[in-house]
Amino acid sequence: MSYNIIQITLQARGFLAFLYYLSVELKATQTIKEFLVSLFLLFPLSVEAISVLDTDGKSLHPNHLYYVLPREGSDGGGLTLWALGSKKDELGCSLLTVVQEGSEVDFGLQVIFLPVPDDAKFVNTSTNLNIQFIIEIICLKSTIWQVNNTSEPQYLIFEGRKRELGSYFKLEEYSGGDYEFIHYLTNRDVWLFLDGRKRWLGLDDDPFPVVFKNATLN
Repeated sequence: MSYNIIQITLQARGFLAFLYYLSVELKATQTIKEFLVSLFLLFPLSVEAISVLDTDGKSLHPNHLYYVLPREGSDGGGLTLWALGSKKDELGCSLLTVVQEGSEVDFGLQVIFLPVPDDAKFVNTSTNLNIQFIIEIICLKSTIWQVNNTSEPQYLIFEGRKRELGSYFKLEEYSGGDYEFIHYLTNRDVWLFLDGRKRWLGLDDDPFPVVFKNATLN
């Protein structure tokens, strides 16, 4: 892809991202937001996609159960959810966010990856996807990851909808079989923020290198 085409693509994506956030603020209908998503996906950056591999060297599959773990030699365990502060909604539910377990032997919750298109056979790098925790909690209408745009740092929360622009992430190879999460809309890395004893996941300009462990017994 030439430099000029890349610049046009970036400008188009930036404008559509602005329109999407404006539609959210103005409480636009779901149809309008889905239309903006479809337009946004017409302007992908041309990067070669390769299969993401688990810790056994096997390709990740959509709707398959995995644990997200820090890369070898890093502190902490897998990922789970935790209440952000003491604020509750009208149903008495707290805002739940993605955090890292403190113990290396705690693998946390299982996740599935939902890449585009729906009939994708593998989870590839540089590809739009939703990430969903597999857990049932009465306070959660959705367990799909999304970014909280009202907080700073922008923590990962669970209000996402499948195929909604703000809940798209992508995986990129970091180094030596490690991967990083990138929020597709903002193109920012997912990083760990230390707050007391908790390690919260949110958007930053540095990556949180991870690996994926097959959570299904073969």
